[in-house]
Amino acid sequence: AALAARPSSRTASNSLILALVKAGRGPEAVERAAAIVAAAPGDPDAYFTLGLAQSEQDVTASIESFRRALALSPRHALARYNLALVLNRADRQAEAATELERTIAIEPRPEAHYQLGVIAWHQGDLDRAARELRAAIDLQPKDANAYTALGALLKTKRDRAGAERALRRAIELQPDAPAPRFTLAQVLEQSGDARAAREQRDEADRWRRRAAITQEAGVWTAVGTQKLDAGDADAAVDCFRRATALIDTYAPAHYQLGRALQRLGRAVEARQAFERARQLNPSLVPPGSP
Repeated sequence: AALAARPSSRTASNSLILALVKAGRGPEAVERAAAIVAAAPGDPDAYFTLGLAQSEQDVTASIESFRRALALSPRHALARYNLALVLNRADRQAEAATELERTIAIEPRPEAHYQLGVIAWHQGDLDRAARELRAAIDLQPKDANAYTALGALLKTKRDRAGAERALRRAIELQPDAPAPRFTLAQVLEQSGDARAAREQRDEADRWRRRAAITQEAGVWTAVGTQKLDAGDADAAVDCFRRATALIDTYAPAHYQLGRALQRLGRAVEARQAFERARQLNPSLVPPGSP
C-alpha cells in the first residue's frame, strides 16, 4: 500500500527488496535495488541495499556495492558489518576481521563482537575469541547463540566449569535449542557424569526431532498457501492437514487451513481452525475480524 501511494518511498522500497531476498527472489531484488542506485547514485543507503540484495547472488558485486556505500559514508556501520559478513563467506577472514574491528570502533554492536570472536576462533586465537564472545554477551546478555559459542570454545580450552556455566545459560535462554545440550553432554561426559550427559543428549535429540518435524510442517504449510493463492483450495486443505498431522501445535497451518475451508464455504470447520490457530497464537486473527 505504501508503495502504491508513494512509489518513491525509500523505506517501502527497501522493505520490499529485503522481503524479495528472504523469499528467494534474488534477481528481482537486485533489479529493484539497482534501479534505486541509478536514481540516487550519491546515496550510500542505496548502495547498501544493493549490496544486501546481491549478497546471495554475486559475492564480488556485493562487496563492491558495500565498498561504494562506505566510500560515500565511511561511518555507515551496517554497511561495514555486512561487508565483513560477505568477506568472511568468501574465505577472506583477515579482511573480514579488519572490517569488524572498524565496525566496533564506529558502533560496538554485539553481533560484530560475536562474528569477530568466531573468526578469531577459526584462526586459532582462542583467548581473543573468548574476549570477543564475552563482549557480545555484555552488550546483549540474552543472546543464547553467544553463550553456546562461548561454551563450545571454553570446552576446547578445557575450561569445563566455564563451559558448563555458559552452556547452561544458553539452555536457560533457549530451551528448545539442541546445540548447547549436545555440547553440554560432551562436557559432562568429560567430567565423568555419564548419567547427566545421557540426559542432556536425549533431550537434545528430542528437540532436534521436533525441529525437523516443525520444519516439515512449515514446508507443507508453504506449499498449501501457494496452492490456495493459485485457487486450488481442495489441494491446499490436504497440505494443511498434513502439516497439522505432523505437529498439531503448529499455529500457521491451522490458520491457513481456516482460510482454505472458508474459501470452500465450510464455515463451521473454518471457524474451528481459526479458533485453534488463535488458541496457539493470539496474534492470528481470522480475516475480517475487528
